[in-house]
Amino acid sequence: MLDSDNVLLLHPSHPGGGFDLAGSGREGPAGVVTATIHYLNPELTPAFVAFFEARMRPGIETAGAAVLATFISETSPNTFPRLPIRTGDHVLAWFTRFKTKRAQRAFAERLTSDAGWRDAAPEALLPAFMRKPEILRLLATPRSRLR
Repeated sequence: MLDSDNVLLLHPSHPGGGFDLAGSGREGPAGVVTATIHYLNPELTPAFVAFFEARMRPGIETAGAAVLATFISETSPNTFPRLPIRTGDHVLAWFTRFKTKRAQRAFAERLTSDAGWRDAAPEALLPAFMRKPEILRLLATPRSRLR
Protein backbone atom coordinates (compact mmCIF):
# COMPACT_ATOMS: atom_id res chain seq x y z
CA MET A 1 0.00 0.00 0.00
CA LEU A 2 1.60 3.22 -1.15
CA ASP A 3 -0.80 5.73 0.40
CA SER A 4 -2.18 4.95 3.83
CA ASP A 5 -3.03 8.43 5.08
CA ASN A 6 -6.32 8.86 3.19
CA VAL A 7 -8.39 5.92 4.43
CA LEU A 8 -12.14 5.50 4.63
CA LEU A 9 -13.70 2.67 6.63
CA LEU A 10 -16.48 1.20 4.44
CA HIS A 11 -18.99 -1.63 4.31
CA PRO A 12 -21.22 -2.89 1.47
CA SER A 13 -24.11 -0.51 0.79
CA HIS A 14 -26.61 -3.40 0.74
CA PRO A 15 -26.55 -7.19 0.95
CA GLY A 16 -24.58 -8.40 -2.05
CA GLY A 17 -23.12 -4.92 -2.62
CA GLY A 18 -19.51 -5.93 -1.91
CA PHE A 19 -16.98 -7.43 -4.28
CA ASP A 20 -17.78 -10.86 -5.69
CA LEU A 21 -14.43 -12.59 -5.34
CA ALA A 22 -15.65 -16.03 -6.42
CA GLY A 23 -13.48 -17.13 -9.30
CA SER A 24 -11.43 -13.93 -9.30
CA GLY A 25 -8.07 -15.64 -9.13
CA ARG A 26 -5.35 -14.79 -11.62
CA GLU A 27 -7.28 -14.85 -14.86
CA GLY A 28 -5.43 -11.94 -16.43
CA PRO A 29 -4.56 -8.28 -16.03
CA ALA A 30 -6.90 -6.15 -13.96
CA GLY A 31 -7.00 -3.32 -16.45
CA VAL A 32 -8.18 -0.06 -14.92
CA VAL A 33 -10.22 -0.11 -11.72
CA THR A 34 -11.86 3.13 -10.64
CA ALA A 35 -13.43 4.17 -7.37
CA THR A 36 -15.99 6.97 -7.55
CA ILE A 37 -16.73 8.57 -4.19
CA HIS A 38 -19.81 10.68 -3.50
CA TYR A 39 -19.66 12.71 -0.28
CA LEU A 40 -22.99 12.75 1.56
CA ASN A 41 -24.72 14.15 4.58
CA PRO A 42 -25.19 11.10 6.84
CA GLU A 43 -28.97 11.43 6.93
CA LEU A 44 -29.09 11.26 3.10
CA THR A 45 -27.17 7.99 2.84
CA PRO A 46 -30.14 5.55 2.67
CA ALA A 47 -32.00 7.69 0.12
CA PHE A 48 -28.83 8.19 -1.95
CA VAL A 49 -28.15 4.43 -2.00
CA ALA A 50 -31.72 3.83 -3.22
CA PHE A 51 -31.34 6.53 -5.89
CA PHE A 52 -27.99 5.10 -6.97
CA GLU A 53 -29.45 1.62 -7.41
CA ALA A 54 -32.64 2.79 -9.15
CA ARG A 55 -31.31 5.57 -11.41
CA MET A 56 -27.52 5.91 -11.40
CA ARG A 57 -26.49 2.26 -11.79
CA PRO A 58 -28.67 1.82 -14.93
CA GLY A 59 -27.10 4.97 -16.43
CA ILE A 60 -23.61 3.74 -15.59
CA GLU A 61 -24.32 0.40 -17.19
CA THR A 62 -25.88 2.04 -20.27
CA ALA A 63 -22.70 4.12 -20.58
CA GLY A 64 -20.69 0.90 -20.75
CA ALA A 65 -19.46 -0.02 -17.29
CA ALA A 66 -20.44 -2.68 -14.82
CA VAL A 67 -20.48 -1.70 -11.16
CA LEU A 68 -18.25 -4.17 -9.32
CA ALA A 69 -19.28 -3.12 -5.81
CA THR A 70 -20.85 -0.31 -3.80
CA PHE A 71 -19.87 0.70 -0.28
CA ILE A 72 -20.94 3.27 2.29
CA SER A 73 -19.16 4.69 5.32
CA GLU A 74 -18.79 2.42 8.31
CA THR A 75 -19.48 4.32 11.51
CA SER A 76 -18.16 1.80 14.04
CA PRO A 77 -14.86 2.55 15.77
CA ASN A 78 -11.61 1.75 14.02
CA THR A 79 -10.30 -1.48 15.57
CA PHE A 80 -6.88 -1.11 13.91
CA PRO A 81 -5.60 2.23 15.26
CA ARG A 82 -2.18 1.90 13.56
CA LEU A 83 -4.05 2.71 10.34
CA PRO A 84 -5.74 6.05 10.96
CA ILE A 85 -9.03 6.50 9.16
CA ARG A 86 -10.87 9.65 8.15
CA THR A 87 -13.80 10.28 10.41
CA GLY A 88 -16.59 12.72 9.74
CA ASP A 89 -16.82 11.92 6.02
CA HIS A 90 -19.89 9.98 4.89
CA VAL A 91 -19.69 8.53 1.41
CA LEU A 92 -21.06 6.16 -1.15
CA ALA A 93 -18.22 4.62 -3.17
CA TRP A 94 -18.71 2.54 -6.32
CA PHE A 95 -16.10 0.60 -8.23
CA THR A 96 -15.80 -0.26 -11.92
CA ARG A 97 -13.22 -2.06 -14.07
CA PHE A 98 -12.16 -1.31 -17.66
CA LYS A 99 -9.79 -3.15 -19.99
CA THR A 100 -7.83 0.00 -20.82
CA LYS A 101 -7.39 3.63 -19.82
CA ARG A 102 -8.92 4.57 -23.17
CA ALA A 103 -12.06 2.55 -22.36
CA GLN A 104 -12.29 4.27 -18.98
CA ARG A 105 -11.97 7.74 -20.55
CA ALA A 106 -14.61 6.91 -23.18
CA PHE A 107 -16.97 5.75 -20.42
CA ALA A 108 -16.40 8.95 -18.44
CA GLU A 109 -17.18 11.05 -21.53
CA ARG A 110 -20.39 9.11 -22.21
CA LEU A 111 -21.50 9.37 -18.59
CA THR A 112 -20.81 13.12 -18.50
CA SER A 113 -22.62 13.78 -21.76
CA ASP A 114 -25.77 11.99 -20.56
CA ALA A 115 -26.39 13.54 -17.15
CA GLY A 116 -30.19 13.44 -17.47
CA TRP A 117 -30.42 10.88 -14.67
CA ARG A 118 -29.67 13.73 -12.21
CA ASP A 119 -32.97 15.35 -13.21
CA ALA A 120 -34.78 12.48 -11.51
CA ALA A 121 -33.09 13.12 -8.16
CA PRO A 122 -35.50 14.09 -5.39
CA GLU A 123 -34.98 17.63 -4.14
CA ALA A 124 -33.77 16.30 -0.79
CA LEU A 125 -30.81 14.62 -2.57
CA LEU A 126 -29.64 17.69 -4.49
CA PRO A 127 -27.07 18.63 -1.80
CA ALA A 128 -25.33 15.31 -2.52
CA PHE A 129 -24.62 16.53 -6.06
CA MET A 130 -23.22 19.91 -5.02
CA ARG A 131 -19.76 18.43 -4.49
CA LYS A 132 -18.22 16.80 -7.54
CA PRO A 133 -17.52 13.11 -6.91
CA GLU A 134 -13.94 12.09 -6.41
CA ILE A 135 -12.74 9.58 -9.03
CA LEU A 136 -9.66 7.53 -8.24
CA ARG A 137 -7.83 5.23 -10.64
CA LEU A 138 -6.55 2.22 -8.71
CA LEU A 139 -3.65 -0.02 -9.59
CA ALA A 140 -3.76 -3.72 -8.77
CA THR A 141 -0.83 -5.20 -6.91
CA PRO A 142 0.69 -8.56 -7.90
CA ARG A 143 -1.24 -10.17 -5.01
CA SER A 144 -4.54 -8.46 -5.78
CA ARG A 145 -7.58 -10.75 -6.03
CA LEU A 146 -8.97 -8.42 -8.75
CA ARG A 147 -6.15 -9.20 -11.16
